[in-house]
Amino acid sequence: MGDQNQYDYRELAYDLHKAAGDLLEDLVALRKSRCMTQRQLAAGMNVSQSYVSQIENGETNLVSLLTDYALEVGARITYVVEPAEQRPKGSRDAFRQEGIADGNGR
Repeated sequence: MGDQNQYDYRELAYDLHKAAGDLLEDLVALRKSRCMTQRQLAAGMNVSQSYVSQIENGETNLVSLLTDYALEVGARITYVVEPAEQRPKGSRDAFRQEGIADGNGR
């Protein structure tokens, strides 16, 4: 393999796991900034409050499996958590023009 395929595995592992932890912290902070309880979030997700707690505390493998996958293929993952209302106007139309479906498959 050429030099372009070499990377520091341990450094990447650290970066990926830190990014995953930051993602969870940012999502919890956003939930709290919206004065939303875990119970309210759970109802919207159709899961139990205890499962939301497990997610927020990193006790599920929701993010860790993706992190492990990225680590093994040598990829960095960047997460951005921002309020949905901060999306620039017209970005949905731009996605449609590029042929990217929205969350409803449209």
